[in-house]
Amino acid sequence: IKRLYEIPSTPAAPDHNSSTPTITKDVTLNPNHNTWVRIFLPRQALDNTSTNNSVGNTKLPFIVYYHGGGFILLSVDSTMNHDFSFIMALQLSVVVISVEYRLA
Repeated sequence: IKRLYEIPSTPAAPDHNSSTPTITKDVTLNPNHNTWVRIFLPRQALDNTSTNNSVGNTKLPFIVYYHGGGFILLSVDSTMNHDFSFIMALQLSVVVISVEYRLA
C-alpha cells in the first residue's frame, strides 16, 4: 500500500522546562507491532504540585483517546490528532492517553 500524500506530524515535547502548556511523552507498548501511546499532561498539574510541596498528590482524571481515520489513516502524531489531544488535556485539566494502533 502506498499512501497518496504525507500527513503532517508533530513530535512529542517531553521537556518539563519548556513553556508549552501541555507536556507530551511517547511510551512504547509493543515494539513488534509498532504500537505506542502519547501521554498529554497539562502543565498546571505540575505547577500545582510544586506550589503545594506535595509531589505526586495531584490526581487528574484521564481520557483514553483513539484517533479517527477508519483504522486505515492517520496516527497519534498526526498534527490534527496531536493538537486535538493537546487542547483537550489543557482545557479539561485531564491526562489524555492517545493510542497508536496498527492500521489496516
